[in-house]
Amino acid sequence: MKKEVICKKCKKPIPIKSKALDRAQLVKEKGKEFELSCPQCKTTNRYHVNGVKAKKSLFQNLVVSLIIFSILSLSVFYVFKNYWFKSVMLVYMILSILGIPGIIYAIYNKQQNIAIKNFNRFRK
Repeated sequence: MKKEVICKKCKKPIPIKSKALDRAQLVKEKGKEFELSCPQCKTTNRYHVNGVKAKKSLFQNLVVSLIIFSILSLSVFYVFKNYWFKSVMLVYMILSILGIPGIIYAIYNKQQNIAIKNFNRFRK
């Protein structure tokens, strides 16, 4: 989850570096109002915590996808190397190997959506 505000002058998004999971934590970390400098137009403005929006982080999704793809690749390689033509259960192994990473990604994606929804919903 990434957090950003919209620049008051050029209307471009400004990313906020913070590990806060909700606005209360963001207030403790940065205060109710904080100053940010826009990287595009180089102006510095004060922003209120309620102006911060959370969005999905493309980088985090990419990292999770690469990790899941790596686990999937290694698992398929292991199964084919050790069980090819040796077991009738090979079809079930392949189906479960393909299904587990999909379930992991779905759970990760759902948790991200819940965290984003909770952050954007609560405003003081």
